[in-house]
Amino acid sequence: MSHWNHRIVLHKAGQLEENPDLKWEEYLAIHEVHYDDNGDPESATKDPISITGYDGNDSLIEIKWTLEQMLKATEKPILDFETLEEIEKEKQDDFSKGFEKEEQTNPED
Repeated sequence: MSHWNHRIVLHKAGQLEENPDLKWEEYLAIHEVHYDDNGDPESATKDPISITGYDGNDSLIEIKWTLEQMLKATEKPILDFETLEEIEKEKQDDFSKGFEKEEQTNPED
């Protein structure tokens, strides 16, 4: 029985077809990741997920659920888009430090 969840995935510039000219060397996005019977990641959606459905008919309950799943993804190790393996702990920590800095300079509304 296979399952899926939302995961944060590390991309290298130009990996997304809709925006191949990105200037960043690396960036993060949230994808649906599917697992094999052993619980190992086996595939990810080609494009990052969005909060609303493709048909634009998501209810408020569905939007809240998606946001909750996205937040849960922040508690899991970051995966490499090409290999679906966890990126090195040191690099995970670097991304976390960058986020902490940004949080401190952007107070909540």
